[in-house]
Amino acid sequence: MKMSRILSASVIVVCILRPAFGADSAPRQIYKALPPTEIAAAYYDWSGFYAGLNHGWGSSQNSWYLNGTTPEGSHDASGGTLGAQIGHRWQVGRTVFGVEGRANWSDFNGSNNSEWSNAKNQTALSKVGLFTGHLGYAFGEALLYATAGAAVTSTSYKIYSDVTGQQLATADIVRWGLAVGGGIDVKLATNWFLGLEYNHLFLPDNDVNFSNAFGTDRIHQGVDLVTARLNYKFGDPMAAFK
Repeated sequence: MKMSRILSASVIVVCILRPAFGADSAPRQIYKALPPTEIAAAYYDWSGFYAGLNHGWGSSQNSWYLNGTTPEGSHDASGGTLGAQIGHRWQVGRTVFGVEGRANWSDFNGSNNSEWSNAKNQTALSKVGLFTGHLGYAFGEALLYATAGAAVTSTSYKIYSDVTGQQLATADIVRWGLAVGGGIDVKLATNWFLGLEYNHLFLPDNDVNFSNAFGTDRIHQGVDLVTARLNYKFGDPMAAFK
């Protein structure tokens, strides 16, 4: 009777412990960590209208030819420039397209003595206008871009006596040409950005008719502009791009 009780107790213990040992010997399921969630990086959004001011320096290269053939010499008309611009940009991913109009007042002056007479030839460029398209690439809060489009200048050409200094003849000319350049803009604060831009103006040769029987001069003109720009962009300044 005692022996049967011992056997019964042993069977009960085995039945209880067997599932536990079986669970320990079963292959364990391996759980993989979830992939990290991709977080979109935030970049400055260059899309929208903007307006601002610019200030800088420029130089006009001028070569004079009497009656289109006889060289009279060349000179640079250099000085400061101040103006304003307005434009609009569209951003697709990191690529930025834009259009801009700019009007500048300039004080570019220069002269040289004529190589064939006792006269001084002077150039005074007073106004510059640019109508350009922009193509750029955004690096977060910086934008690098190229420009191309139309340019217009207003220039006064004057002839002075090299002996007395008296003005002998004058002519005012408006020229249209091409503008090519590039620049960089960097975010300063919410909706404000600061930039630096360079443009070269390709202007066609013009025949300039002077008063007082001084005849005609063919004048070649090219212009370089370097300006610092401060702009305000209207609208939401931030957007997320991957």
